[in-house]
Amino acid sequence: MGAYLQITPALKTRLGYGEVRGCYYGPRGQTNHRSVTSENGEAFHCDIDLFDAEKDRFPYDDGYFTTVLCCELIEHLPPIPCT
Repeated sequence: MGAYLQITPALKTRLGYGEVRGCYYGPRGQTNHRSVTSENGEAFHCDIDLFDAEKDRFPYDDGYFTTVLCCELIEHLPPIPCT
């Protein structure tokens, strides 16, 4: 979550994850196709699913992911009042 494609390529190229997807704030149902190239010319391609993490149901089935990283996101969520 909060995929800026800094650590995301390493999940596939260095850690060997088969499918790597990202998600980011945006209109639910849209997917951006992003690519980055490392300094040594290694290309990485990733789909970034857009939705509102506070309001929308996440567009993934339960158990879809083995690992979920939430990077650069929590500080943008509003505080929830304690009761």
